Amino acid sequence: MSPPPKPPSPPDAKPDNSPEEAPSPLAHITPEIIAERPTLTSLAAGDSGFSGPKTGSAFAGLVLDDFELLEEVGRGGMGAVFKARQKSLNRIVAIKTLLAHHFTHSAILQRFLGEARAAAGLSHPNIVKIYQVGECPVGHYFVMEYIEGRSLKDIIQERTAPISWTVALMSVVAEAIHHAHKQGVVHRDLKPSNIMIDRFRRPVVMDFGLAKFVDMPSTITQLGVIVGTPAYMSPEQAGEEIHEVGPSSDIYSLGAILYTLLTGRPPFNEKTSLATVMKVASAEMPPRPAEFRKDIPASLEQICMKCLNKDPADRFGSAKALADELSQFRKDAKHKGSSMSLRKTLPSVLLIAEKTGKRVRLFNETNVIGRASECDIVIRASDISKRHCQIILESDRVLIEDLNSVNGTLLNRERIQLAELLNGDQLTIGEHAFHVRMKKRKTS
Repeated sequence: MSPPPKPPSPPDAKPDNSPEEAPSPLAHITPEIIAERPTLTSLAAGDSGFSGPKTGSAFAGLVLDDFELLEEVGRGGMGAVFKARQKSLNRIVAIKTLLAHHFTHSAILQRFLGEARAAAGLSHPNIVKIYQVGECPVGHYFVMEYIEGRSLKDIIQERTAPISWTVALMSVVAEAIHHAHKQGVVHRDLKPSNIMIDRFRRPVVMDFGLAKFVDMPSTITQLGVIVGTPAYMSPEQAGEEIHEVGPSSDIYSLGAILYTLLTGRPPFNEKTSLATVMKVASAEMPPRPAEFRKDIPASLEQICMKCLNKDPADRFGSAKALADELSQFRKDAKHKGSSMSLRKTLPSVLLIAEKTGKRVRLFNETNVIGRASECDIVIRASDISKRHCQIILESDRVLIEDLNSVNGTLLNRERIQLAELLNGDQLTIGEHAFHVRMKKRKTS
């Protein structure tokens, strides 16, 4: 195992002083986590997360090409984010604009446009969608998916996340990051404020402002500053081994987010940003999560701590490997009859094939449907994608999510990406139609 990187030597290096370094203490309660209000936190790294009331702006009501700005929903050091309406398609979108005093700053402009370019090349249901990049009299902007929901940072600061929810969430996020890595994109600033939970409880990875293309040199790191957020950056980002920053750096950050979800605090929680950077870059490992929360299973703690190893070679080999390990943990917990299991409170869901009358009962919290043998429900047909869609059982509702299938998933003859499934619905997967029968269980 190679020694950990040394702390950075430039005395003027200024790490991002994010408020996430010292989150509020959390009471250990596990109520359901529900997206309650529309927000969007897609400020670039280095921007302060928007947590106060929505502000007015001189730009509100302005028309940018095909877009009418409705209200400002976020602002930071580099840009502002607006809720807007695209007139031609009559849909709500989010527009990120570059602040006026940055118009002539080539490095910041490059970073701003790089965020759009990195995310635009990714097509995944758990990564924010970029629709358009433009320039107008008020400056540069890009248009993206508007996420109606809450940031993971807000949720963590309010309550302790249930272990089962945490594992399911991080498995999905790790899959999304694996998709980015396959396309050659390293996020480099994964943290709770850059993950939104929408109104369907879908996690969405935001803010690719510090993203790096694996096979291209990074202009941001050439600026002589520490890249990332101290509490969630990897040791190689915090130290002098910047050339080693790659997919494994994102895996460290995923582990730091998992740690925060489990314990209510990041792995290193020092009083200042510089002190946090020094801890991250040192050989010292963070305290075990079980020191802060006694109900954390040992196997889950091992997964978390493996992500946080100082040497990138000692972490998971890929974000996919991490996602698989978390999925396996969930399966093992259910087989052992763990208290994590929600079987007694989950709705009873039955799919009845329209043509054959065959009945399929759903047993898992997440039920993946496709033609691949590892799926929970296998439909061997050419019109079915390997991982076509998934049905998610929650205590108070059931969701159906298309997994970027070729032939789509239809609910009551309308193509959907993510929707709530109700008793009596008709679900069509490829060309295979099913009637949905559902019964919610009584809770004591």
